[in-house]
Amino acid sequence: MTNILARLDRLGRWLGGIERVDDTGLPVEELAHPLPLLAMALLGVNDHLLKGSGWVPGWLTGKLSDFAGLFFFPLFVTATADTALYLAFRLSGGRTPRYSLRMWKLYAAASFTAVIFVPLKLSDRWGTLYIEAMHLLDVLDLFGGFQVTRDPTDLLALVMLPLAVLFGRRFLVRIPLGRLAELRAAARSEHRPAPKELRKTVKAALADVRSLASAHPARLSALDSFVEAYAAALAPAAPGPRADGAQRQLDRYRRALESHP
Repeated sequence: MTNILARLDRLGRWLGGIERVDDTGLPVEELAHPLPLLAMALLGVNDHLLKGSGWVPGWLTGKLSDFAGLFFFPLFVTATADTALYLAFRLSGGRTPRYSLRMWKLYAAASFTAVIFVPLKLSDRWGTLYIEAMHLLDVLDLFGGFQVTRDPTDLLALVMLPLAVLFGRRFLVRIPLGRLAELRAAARSEHRPAPKELRKTVKAALADVRSLASAHPARLSALDSFVEAYAAALAPAAPGPRADGAQRQLDRYRRALESHP
């Protein structure tokens, strides 16, 4: 099982990218991973092929949609919101930072999903309003046969929300896409910041990552070494070898994450 998850993670890094000292990408890594992509595919196959086909019991197809949807939808929400913030970041020349993934965003996305889902399973009126809204927004007619069945037992699928948060947390602890780009933009906006100030800035920006990494001393030590190396690399007119050294420390930290999960 561990080997399978490791291979899925490698594929996820290829699909969604990974933050580097001198390069970044769209902040969608938590969604562009095989597990949420498989959940999305399962939802599509279940809703368009299995439901009503007679191949699978009706009660099972309903549960499959709920469990798959509640896993990937919070990750879809964070990826979509952060991509919008990323576009604002680029258009503003880096003056609107903080588009990278954070724990509060995962909690907010899970809460938002629950606020939509729970009334659907308890209220016929809410279900009707939801379907009307879907049809109004469905300009491509992708959800023409979309239906909502009121069934309180479907609330069992809410267990997928904390699992989605825990899944998203894995991308935060390895330093999410965009976090170092935010720091580079902040460093450029300051007028020749002192090395001590740069260290404080980097440490503060990675405080949430540090709190997640603190469970194991080896991970924490590797992260602190990266903070020092990256602060040095952000210094004005820092030579190329400093950036290379910071990348080596970042790779070392991520190896520590894999060695001490």
